[in-house]
Amino acid sequence: RQRPSTATMATAVVAGALLVAAAQQQRQRQRQAAQREVHRLEKQVAALRRELEAAGTEQDRLSANVSRRRAIAENAAQQLQAVRQQLQHARTVLDRELASAREAADQAAARSAQLAQAEAAATAEARELRDRLQSSEVAQAELKKALLGAQGAKGSLR
Repeated sequence: RQRPSTATMATAVVAGALLVAAAQQQRQRQRQAAQREVHRLEKQVAALRRELEAAGTEQDRLSANVSRRRAIAENAAQQLQAVRQQLQHARTVLDRELASAREAADQAAARSAQLAQAEAAATAEARELRDRLQSSEVAQAELKKALLGAQGAKGSLR
């Protein structure tokens, strides 16, 4: 069976690193979008609260406007809380995905190291077998020479 090349394993390690980087970038983009939404909602809540304070001086209109604006402010606060919860959930999910991607990259690096060791061992074994074959060929050539010499001596004795 063929062993994967070192280049193949290096490609796997690079792919793992790219997965980790992509997960980090996605997490950063989602966090930034959620933070922008939180900021926008906080500004909206602050603006609505300022409006409520200004309306406090107008007692006649206060009863109708205050309840409406309070409901809007509470709704905005609930939206803000929901966005914060979504952000927390997204962080949790992305942390899990990032940990998984890092684990996969670590496993790929470990497998690459194992394959590199196996490749080095196979190379050493092949070198040893080649050296033994060369020694065997040299010994065989010397044996043939000796045999020819013995046959020549046998022929001269006759």
